[in-house]
Amino acid sequence: AEADAREHIARDLHDGVLQTLAMIERRSESDDIRRLARDQERDLRRYLFGDRIGSGNLAAELRLAAARSERDWPATAVTVTVTDDVPSLGPAPVEAVVGAVTEALTNAAKHGHAPHVVVFADVDEASGGLFVSVKDDGGGFDPATVAEGVGMARSIRGRITDVGGQVCFVSDRGEGAELRIVLD
Repeated sequence: AEADAREHIARDLHDGVLQTLAMIERRSESDDIRRLARDQERDLRRYLFGDRIGSGNLAAELRLAAARSERDWPATAVTVTVTDDVPSLGPAPVEAVVGAVTEALTNAAKHGHAPHVVVFADVDEASGGLFVSVKDDGGGFDPATVAEGVGMARSIRGRITDVGGQVCFVSDRGEGAELRIVLD
């Protein structure tokens, strides 16, 4: 019953309050007002989606990672979308995915100077496991000529391979970058 009520309220708020906050964020010339609107939007979404931080809930943990990234890198906005049918994960895979995504967000802001990053989690159609994409609109890089540094090799690839997953980096100079993670 609580989930149904929350869904009904979410629909109503999405059409009004959330869109108004998003408009304020886009149109305001004040960094402080944009940040406040974004924080309020994030808090309201956290309530509407029932996210409990520290619960091992992948959606909640990814939203927290996005909030931290936006706090540390205010010029980079992060959008998180997690579908309802994402497979349930244990604590170790959630920790690995969130750690890898956090590193990818840092790379997008710090090295790619991305104004926006989209984190998307869904069921991997091929394996039935988890698919996560972290896609930015930054400067990009050429994966064939850029050696994987500690962040890419250990913080991303190492974490994911430790829990049995695969990682793929897709990028081109001037075209942004995408990290793809698959956990079977």
